Amino acid sequence: MSTTASNQSSNTMHAWSSNVWVQLLKFKASNDQKSFNNLMLDAMPELEKYVASRLRLAHHRETLPDGKYEVSDFTNALFVAAYDNFSKFNSARDFTNWLYIKIDELIEDQVAEEDYDDFFFRDFGNYSKKEWTELEQKVAAADKTGKVTLNGNTTAISDSGKKVLAAIFKSDNERQHLETIRNQIAEKEINSHLDVVMKHLPKESALALNLAHDQGVAPQDVAVIQKKSEGEVKADLKKSKTSILDSFVERYRDIVF
Repeated sequence: MSTTASNQSSNTMHAWSSNVWVQLLKFKASNDQKSFNNLMLDAMPELEKYVASRLRLAHHRETLPDGKYEVSDFTNALFVAAYDNFSKFNSARDFTNWLYIKIDELIEDQVAEEDYDDFFFRDFGNYSKKEWTELEQKVAAADKTGKVTLNGNTTAISDSGKKVLAAIFKSDNERQHLETIRNQIAEKEINSHLDVVMKHLPKESALALNLAHDQGVAPQDVAVIQKKSEGEVKADLKKSKTSILDSFVERYRDIVF
């Protein structure tokens, strides 16, 4: 391939955006989304290629399940976002670069969503005692390598679990359920169960719980640390706490009820 051909290939999207920039501005100014999208369709082959390459990478890394998502799932969302955000851009180059950034963001958002183990949280009410024990053993085995023990101080680790549970079992009725479980189940087993459920939460959700309820960091500061809005952090904390509470109720239903 000649140098000229190579440069043309690598600059396809920027050349396209430069050619249609004035028209895109016109259609956005007149709120003509249909004509705006029709122009965007000319860029579809290149955008689809990039989405497909990102999906292949996600499949290879096993961060997204193979066959679950279509390229169009992301390009459709991209078109909506492109029209909604178009007024923010000062040049065709800025807009083109943003299209690639937005594709990455859409796919990473889906990776984060997949990180929440829906199958586990939908099905834990049907797990047998043996299956719960096997899950605990699996998590414990995975934790053995490189596990931080705070110089052998297991009390600190146990106290951390108590703080999280105190934030989850808040009502009088919920606290009574927890005390009923504690009267019949060793604290070690309770911590082990919490560990299993926390491991099935998305990494950032588990970290948010730790920051908010073990470290005492306010939600607005968790938002700064995790680069999210305070509303997103609060919704995430609520979802995680509900999942953990439900897991205890389901597993120890014979004790609580």
